[in-house]
Amino acid sequence: MSTNEAVSTLLNRLNDLKERINCEFVSIALVDNDSGMMKWRWAWGNLNDRYLFIEHRPNHGLSGQVMKIGRGIAWQRKELEEKRLLNEYSIMLVERLQSVYAVPVKVKVNTKFVGVLLIGDRTEQVYDQLVRDSVNEAADQVGEIVSNLL
Repeated sequence: MSTNEAVSTLLNRLNDLKERINCEFVSIALVDNDSGMMKWRWAWGNLNDRYLFIEHRPNHGLSGQVMKIGRGIAWQRKELEEKRLLNEYSIMLVERLQSVYAVPVKVKVNTKFVGVLLIGDRTEQVYDQLVRDSVNEAADQVGEIVSNLL
């Protein structure tokens, strides 16, 4: 699969997920091979392109938490504001997200985490098990596609 085909397939998967679970925002962050930094690379439902400028070390921020724990995590903006942690979750700030659920993306070959798949909404949401399962399944598919891009 060529790089263009892989990116096109990836964007289609993101759009399918967004429509299937009826969320407002879907994005993928990947560890950049050159810099070693985590960067948000693709998104559907974004308000602007500011997400493209967010980068941090893989063990920091929202994506870092997900990769450290190795499973999906949900956050609510209110909770982060109360704990004064919202500034550490810049994707939520730039996209004005109130609720997010993020899962690690891993490459099957060596089961290494290479990124994060995130869904979000600009209103408060509680993501039920059906939505979480759909996101986890999509993360597995994304991992297969991403392996062609690395």
